[in-house]
Amino acid sequence: MLMQEGDEQAGWQYTGAKTGQTKGETTAKAVAKPSSVSAVTWTASEYVEHDKSAGWYIRFALVAVLGIGAIFFLTRDYMSVILLGVIAVAFGIFAARKPSVLQYKLESSGITIGSKFYPINLFRSFAVVEEGAFHTITLLPLKRFMPAISLYYAPDDEPAILKTFSALLPQESRSQDALDKFMHHIRF
Repeated sequence: MLMQEGDEQAGWQYTGAKTGQTKGETTAKAVAKPSSVSAVTWTASEYVEHDKSAGWYIRFALVAVLGIGAIFFLTRDYMSVILLGVIAVAFGIFAARKPSVLQYKLESSGITIGSKFYPINLFRSFAVVEEGAFHTITLLPLKRFMPAISLYYAPDDEPAILKTFSALLPQESRSQDALDKFMHHIRF
């Protein structure tokens, strides 16, 4: 959603083309208004946990062994087999890991997740992404190789969190990417 310059509700404004930009190239810059932004804190899981039965782990092991066997018969390379085996074991261990409960604090200067602080100027925008029955906020970074950060929250906390984020960053429309949909499908 693109707001016009001077729109107080959005908390950011369109700055237009800068000198040195090519024709048609524009930027939107976040303009924090500390006096109108109140801090929001909440507690939530670091990711959505899917219950995995013993059958899930057996199916995973079967697929991993078949995949590793197919790679061995195609390449006859022992290093590939060893590497894929290590990756499969790590994937299985990570699948069994329980999520931590983290404390989140959003304020005009940035967001604190657990004990790590991220300044708000590291992000160009945010998006609300539907993940089944849950919504998450994805912070989209300015730096090319910095990963996006997903924030989870209770549905009751959504209005206050979105109001604060809207005052600090522009909102983008996004949906789950193919990898996230696949991971959700296999209940990872």
